[in-house]
Amino acid sequence: MTKMSGVASVPGGPGIAVLLYHRVVPAVRDDLFSLEVGEENFREQMRWLRSRYPVLPLDRALEDLESGTLPERHVVALSFDDGYRDNLTRALPILKELDLPATLFLSTGYLGSGRPFWWDRLDRSETPAAPPGARPEDDPYRRAKALELRDRERWLEELGRPARPFSRDDLPLDSGEIPLLAGSFVLGGHGHDHVSLGLVPAEVACADVEACARTLERECGARPLLFAYPFGGPEDLSPDAVDAVRRSGFTTAFTTVPGVVRRGADPLRLPRIWVHDGPAGTLATALLRTFWTVR
Repeated sequence: MTKMSGVASVPGGPGIAVLLYHRVVPAVRDDLFSLEVGEENFREQMRWLRSRYPVLPLDRALEDLESGTLPERHVVALSFDDGYRDNLTRALPILKELDLPATLFLSTGYLGSGRPFWWDRLDRSETPAAPPGARPEDDPYRRAKALELRDRERWLEELGRPARPFSRDDLPLDSGEIPLLAGSFVLGGHGHDHVSLGLVPAEVACADVEACARTLERECGARPLLFAYPFGGPEDLSPDAVDAVRRSGFTTAFTTVPGVVRRGADPLRLPRIWVHDGPAGTLATALLRTFWTVR
């Protein structure tokens, strides 16, 4: 079987569409980074998925794909990135209602911190300030992806008060809430400080991924095997980034590059499908295009 070139899918054969969600909210508003799906739209999407495709736990789907025992040619697995509290309060009740499994990739440095994710602080800032080392022509968001924690926090303090306050569900999960996810969510790693592992020095990437793995081992009692790269685009997947993930014992890692997971794919550079807000028809169109597009 031909390996993936870069992070594109191998055409043909059975495959897994790994859907990527971040947040489920009562109503989408001012969603600069397209992270939110409205609660009713999410429920409609999940009902439609359940009626059309086998929805499997991600680890089982990967095992079945490798062994050639997928229940159907095309199956779906659900994943969430970051670890927002609304994954517990909004997404989990719907997943339980419909008996759907999912994987939650946690950014462990934010777990129980009580502070917003840094991109949300940037999004709601009344007085944007360029991050350290940025030139006038630089994209501040891209520059911020490569900042180490101390420099990033110092910069965020310069942004001042948010234009809109953060609710409890806008913040990360608490450590004590992790057991409440059992039965519906399997946990995986998503880095510790949510930096771009491909833009920071190799030693920083290794330390960040290892801190993530150790935190999850402490919280869950076992070393995690599944990982999702923060940001997950091509520039975030340098050889050093992939090596850092491998060194910390992760056997499977996901990007945000679109595509279907096929047999023979590089297990540390697997694609996913980023889901945007919209009714079930929006998701149906995205899945049909993905399953039937030969890359």
